[in-house]
Amino acid sequence: MKEKPKTDFAEFKIPFTAKDGLVNINGTSLSSPLMRVTAGGTAHLATEALDLKIDPKLVATLKGQGDTKARSGLTVPVLVTGSFSSPKVGRISRA
Repeated sequence: MKEKPKTDFAEFKIPFTAKDGLVNINGTSLSSPLMRVTAGGTAHLATEALDLKIDPKLVATLKGQGDTKARSGLTVPVLVTGSFSSPKVGRISRA
């Protein structure tokens, strides 16, 4: 039997709070070999408004879960704004 392809995500955390329809997701993180992603921001359930910043980082290590060392790497911050039905994705320009 041929093995199905899979993605090796070692750890995925989404801590959140919700009050009056506003969901805060600060502290979100995803770890996998060669990649770390952090994210934070808000999603408003009533107005369906998004305001998120996502920081994906390519790192030079195969360690995933349990890797507590701060890793340097290539980061390209991304903003996600707009609405649930029409999100807008853009990168953060550095002045």
